[in-house]
Amino acid sequence: MKIMNKGIIFANPPARVREGQQRRGMFPLPLVALANSLDEKIKVEQVSPDLLADYSSATTLISSSDSNWLAITCYQETMKSVVELAKIAKKLGKKVVLGGHHITIWGGRQVLKEIPEADFVVVGEGEIPLGLLITNKNPQQIPGLWWREDGKPKTNGLPLYFNDWTNQSPMIRGYSVFDYSALWERNGKIGRTGCIRPFSVIGIRGCAYAQRSGRRCIFCAMPLSNRLRCRDPKYFWEEIDWAVKQLQVDLIWEHSDSFLGVPSWLAEIAETRPRNTPPIWCYGRADEINTRTIGLISKAGIEHVYIGVEVGSNKRLKEIKKG
Repeated sequence: MKIMNKGIIFANPPARVREGQQRRGMFPLPLVALANSLDEKIKVEQVSPDLLADYSSATTLISSSDSNWLAITCYQETMKSVVELAKIAKKLGKKVVLGGHHITIWGGRQVLKEIPEADFVVVGEGEIPLGLLITNKNPQQIPGLWWREDGKPKTNGLPLYFNDWTNQSPMIRGYSVFDYSALWERNGKIGRTGCIRPFSVIGIRGCAYAQRSGRRCIFCAMPLSNRLRCRDPKYFWEEIDWAVKQLQVDLIWEHSDSFLGVPSWLAEIAETRPRNTPPIWCYGRADEINTRTIGLISKAGIEHVYIGVEVGSNKRLKEIKKG
């Protein structure tokens, strides 16, 4: 299997059923992380609705691109758009690779059976597998990869790849390859944040709740195999400092499943916070907010915490299978 690489198009298609996080002024962090991991010689393009002024231009952009690859981050509610993009790419002779949390839960075999337009599926985190794939590495040596052989789904049985993340330096390459002007313009029109240039980061990969309990919420797409990793606070703040200086950002969207889930790490974040950093908005669990974390929340510069409260009764949570 020899494929001449010219570049790659990243896509994070919109949801058709509900908007989710699309068009809310949030960076497509999976694409940023993937772009950051690739060799600088590889041309990177994107057709993400977060970054396009008009998503209807996605088809034209894919058609006019000479990149040989289309890589799509998939979610359950975006699969119709995923298939539409994949069909367009296949007609143009591009190779299509799918990945993301929902793909990992679904499984490579099932994805390849149900989406014939997909050439490859990456299960687990994709930074290393994607880079190996588009630089013509033997599929048998790429962790988490599924492909077809004689029309049948095949994998190599290698352990899934998970980024160390604790020592992930600032993703300057990943952030720098994209233009955020359309995102910021949309954010200004929505007026949702009250800020002009929000910026998205992630400090923790994996789920602190799953790490503590050994199980995940029934409605969650986070695989239990996705172990908890807390990024070195030094790199966390260096990335934000770069964004403030280079992009003039004025709000930090923190996208960890729960920024409050590891109190010892949150304490380090609070203690090492530089002066004059923008306010932070983040996600958290109600059972993680207590007298200790309240003080750390303030000291870390967190202004908003989004808490997914379903109901106030544990009994009712069990009845609706969400507890």
